[in-house]
Amino acid sequence: MEQFNVRKFLYENQSRFTNLSDAIWAVPELHFEEVESCRLTKLAMEEAGFDVTDNAGGLPTALMGSFGSGKSIIAFVGEYDALPNLSQEAGISQFSPITKGGNGHGCGHNLLGAGAFAAACAVKQYIEETDADATVRYYACPAEEKLGNRKFDHHVRPIAPEVLMYGSTDVSDISWIKPTVQFGGATWAIGTAFHSWQVVAQGKSSLAHKGMLFTAEVLAKTAIECIENPLIIEKVKEDLVNRLSGESYLSLIPTEK
Repeated sequence: MEQFNVRKFLYENQSRFTNLSDAIWAVPELHFEEVESCRLTKLAMEEAGFDVTDNAGGLPTALMGSFGSGKSIIAFVGEYDALPNLSQEAGISQFSPITKGGNGHGCGHNLLGAGAFAAACAVKQYIEETDADATVRYYACPAEEKLGNRKFDHHVRPIAPEVLMYGSTDVSDISWIKPTVQFGGATWAIGTAFHSWQVVAQGKSSLAHKGMLFTAEVLAKTAIECIENPLIIEKVKEDLVNRLSGESYLSLIPTEK
């Protein structure tokens, strides 16, 4: 059987993913206000053949798409909230807001979300073509800029100093319970500051799109390798247990919330 070609799938379908990214870029919404971004993502998920769950986790602008019923469950996390006061025209190297005081995707969440979704779509296609015993999910998450937290690496002794990683991520709680991995790709020029209008200006560029698709390719290939080699999943589960060293995770958010 011919090996599934992730790159070929992504580039044959790239307009689906770049169009979604650009559409979300065009409607920058703040935390928990991502109504249109959520709608666009849900439409894309349904068109791709995912079973979509609204109000995931009880959050109105959160979604979960799922395909397959296999034993190995691979999930991708994306987000789509923007930042205030970063409205900016695309492709302009001088500050030129579309709307004075408006929002903008200064952290590239339009690309992050669409890229993670692209990876999920590639894995879905792989499952369909190979009849793999797996399930793929895509979680579209709101309010990363508001609720984002640090991964558990700060709270337990890491394997090595270089493992310690700071920053915000929607994976914060999940990383205490399930093994997680992330990969970053370049979607703007070297030296561009995070959370800036310069990021927004580059958010629809060909560089941004290529970086998004490259990252999606790496994520999808990693997931497929885990599906094809279940021992990898067992090893990372064991690694998680060892790194926790018996420590249990207690959410600081009251259960009634």
